[in-house]
Amino acid sequence: MEYFLIIVLEFCGVAFSMGQKIAELNRKTEASETIPKIIGMYVRMDFVTIFLSGIIIIMNIVFHYIMESYGNGLALRVFGDINTYKVFSMAFAFFLGWGGQAFFYRLLGKTELYLQKKVDDTLK
Repeated sequence: MEYFLIIVLEFCGVAFSMGQKIAELNRKTEASETIPKIIGMYVRMDFVTIFLSGIIIIMNIVFHYIMESYGNGLALRVFGDINTYKVFSMAFAFFLGWGGQAFFYRLLGKTELYLQKKVDDTLK
């Protein structure tokens, strides 16, 4: 159950980051594009960023497993209580999903440039 919650929270973080960017793109296009079209463009053009966020989710789960199985009580020494470590892991998963998606979009995002070019071409 713990791993399931970490995955769900990390997916929520990714979705929250995507939602923020899609809302920003919607504002920038001044409603010349519908939200479903923007979502479609985002998923199609920035699939790499979404895929890399999925890799982060897998890495987080593997790291969590390593800490629980082979950490030799490191979590207990650092957090003082295993439940504190688990709560921290879940909160960290949300922020890792949100921050990871935002970071990858900043590095590799294409949708914003495409929509800006489309708006500029329309205004000419």
